[in-house]
Amino acid sequence: MSVRCGRAHQHLAEDFVRRLKALHEAGTLPDPRDAQIARPKAEIDALRERAARQSEAIEKLSEFKILALFRIAAQHEEIIRQRSPQAATGTPTGARLAAVPRGGQTIGSCS
Repeated sequence: MSVRCGRAHQHLAEDFVRRLKALHEAGTLPDPRDAQIARPKAEIDALRERAARQSEAIEKLSEFKILALFRIAAQHEEIIRQRSPQAATGTPTGARLAAVPRGGQTIGSCS
């Protein structure tokens, strides 16, 4: 087996040929087909793990969303209940509701 290279890299070519010949004689030459199969298998395994982590994250976020919606609905129902005239018997409606200041002032984040 002869390898033709420039003089600057001749020692690298000789080392490569020597190591390749030693692998052939030992019978441990790696098959390039095995590498072509192993690399995609490793990528597939990594993608499966990533997909599993993403599915788990999506499931947790979905549970959080449902819980948040339930809390918002409960808060809304409580607000509606407190605003209804039957909510506080014996207490005048005007006394239960805070007076809204006049003159363009706002309370809270509403504008």
